[in-house]
Amino acid sequence: MVENIKTREKEKIADLAHKLLPPCRHLGAADLTAILTEIEKTCREGGDTGQVERLIGEFQGSFLEIRREIETNISKIP
Repeated sequence: MVENIKTREKEKIADLAHKLLPPCRHLGAADLTAILTEIEKTCREGGDTGQVERLIGEFQGSFLEIRREIETNISKIP
C-alpha cells in the first residue's frame, strides 16, 4: 500500500485493503478491520490522498501491535 500511495494508485490500494479484510476479521482484529474498511471506502470514492496515507499509517501501527501479540502467543506454545 505504501508503494501504491506514492504512485497514487488508489484502485490497487482499495483492492489490497479488500483482500486483507477477511484474515483480519478471522483474527478478531476489529481495529485493523475498521481501518481497512475505511481505506477501501476512501479509495473507491476518490477520497483525499492525504487521508488515505494517514489511514495506511494507522494500519501499519495497529498491524505491528497485533503482530507482536501473535508472536508472543505463538512463542508460548509448547
